[in-house]
Amino acid sequence: MSKFGFYGCGNIGQVILHNVIEQRICSGGEIFVVDRSAEKLAILNKEFGVKTSVDSETLHDCKYILLAFKPQNIKDITPFPPNKDQVIISILAGTKVESIEPVFPNTKIVRAMPNIPLQFGEGITGLYFPSETDFSVEEKIFVSSVFDSGGKVVEFKNESYMDSFTTLCGSGPAYFLYMAEQFSRIAQENGYTDKQANTMMQQTLIGAAEMIKKSDLTMEELRKQITSAGGVTEAAISVFENKYPEVFDGVFEAGTKQSKGLR
Repeated sequence: MSKFGFYGCGNIGQVILHNVIEQRICSGGEIFVVDRSAEKLAILNKEFGVKTSVDSETLHDCKYILLAFKPQNIKDITPFPPNKDQVIISILAGTKVESIEPVFPNTKIVRAMPNIPLQFGEGITGLYFPSETDFSVEEKIFVSSVFDSGGKVVEFKNESYMDSFTTLCGSGPAYFLYMAEQFSRIAQENGYTDKQANTMMQQTLIGAAEMIKKSDLTMEELRKQITSAGGVTEAAISVFENKYPEVFDGVFEAGTKQSKGLR
């Protein structure tokens, strides 16, 4: 039995594949990748030494299977012959365990939601192990290690948290990048060159992240350290405080609604 199977291997799937091999969680020879693209499989075989196939039936003998195809394609998957020893790890956004069970009956199913900084070792992944499923300690350790290899992991006891986690963290990097993008635009409109504006916002964003990472203070406490009474920062922050709480709430509500709508 191969240890780890990949059912689909898009961008995030390839990041996970790279991480588990680089961190020696699995060797290439212990991994089986199934994808519709024979060209992609040839590249993965050459780069990582993994076994490959376009036939999903070959995954039946894998202990762990990562579902890394597009969520809407779950309805097109032919149910596997039951294998009670398998653990299915789904990273399909908005797809509940109950939607996966008919495709992989009599298996143990885990939901995971990683975000894209996983590729830089700074990702965050939400994990949900159904409480009614009897996972062994070894199985839980393996699943967690797959995502620990690219960052940090938080585990939830209730599946309902997965939709809000997807909005807050799965999509989260895009929100901060969008804000940096807007300030870069404003900088350019005020006479800075494209290169200057991008460097300014890039380093400001990195600097803020490093403050959070290396300080024991909360984000609010760090922000207040920069916000002197009557100063420039206080004047600017007051605009956020007066106009944007509803915007942030709206962002959360829209994203969570869309996450639920994917199923």
